[in-house]
Amino acid sequence: SLSECVNFGSNLVGWISHSKTLDIQDAVLVTNLRHFIEQIDACSELLKLSISEPCLVLLRAALESFINGSYILQSDHENRGNSFMYFQFLEQIKILDKLDSETDAGKQMAAIIRKDAFLHGLTLSPPKDSANIKSNIIAIMNSQSYATVHAEHTRLKSTNPKSKLQWYSLFGGPTSIEGLANITGNSGVYEIFYRYASGFVHGNKIVTKALDAEGISGIRMPFSAQFICSFSLSLSFILFKKYVEHYCKDKLSDYLNWHISMRNIYLSVSNEELIKFE
Repeated sequence: SLSECVNFGSNLVGWISHSKTLDIQDAVLVTNLRHFIEQIDACSELLKLSISEPCLVLLRAALESFINGSYILQSDHENRGNSFMYFQFLEQIKILDKLDSETDAGKQMAAIIRKDAFLHGLTLSPPKDSANIKSNIIAIMNSQSYATVHAEHTRLKSTNPKSKLQWYSLFGGPTSIEGLANITGNSGVYEIFYRYASGFVHGNKIVTKALDAEGISGIRMPFSAQFICSFSLSLSFILFKKYVEHYCKDKLSDYLNWHISMRNIYLSVSNEELIKFE
């Protein structure tokens, strides 16, 4: 069932990519969609091997792309999409600075590595053309395409220099992923699933999940398989429809036909106990 999500999603990416010249916000939206599909694809392949618990980590990542895409599609597409990309550039600059032993960030990074039990002795070095790479990135950030975002980012940093801004914080946006979930209408999913799955990301849910009456359970146990399929299908139905309606309304009938074809599978994994443990 999840492989069919991946197939339709991949077609959707192709339809969008070939329907127009992608602007910055389009590229951000399509890559978020691609990332979402890739996580669902990974879940599909893992479930074939009865590996279910690691899928929760992948679904958490898929949910973030789901929320990101929903937020950008919701309104103010250009500023939100450009903000996402602008923060990608900021992160690239941070990495280049940390790799450069001549910068303050590079010196701090070298000191951290010297104290690290695993990385001790590692010497970092920037790309040979890092100066040009950095100057090109800065030139793009200062270009007319990002003028509005650059001005907003500068304004917020000058107001509170120590604040840790997120891309969605610009233009009156929320300050956390929880706030982003709320503003996109996904507060319940955040509270119930995102927080739960975060326990597996951070490793603090592993004890209670791995223990049963006979001790520590084995690996490759499909305990969460049905939930993963059901939740993945639900997210896919909603997200794909949003993208079709925004980019290619002429494909709406294709989406509806696909959705109908998946309906019985969705109802089955959502309402019936297909996998029993004794």
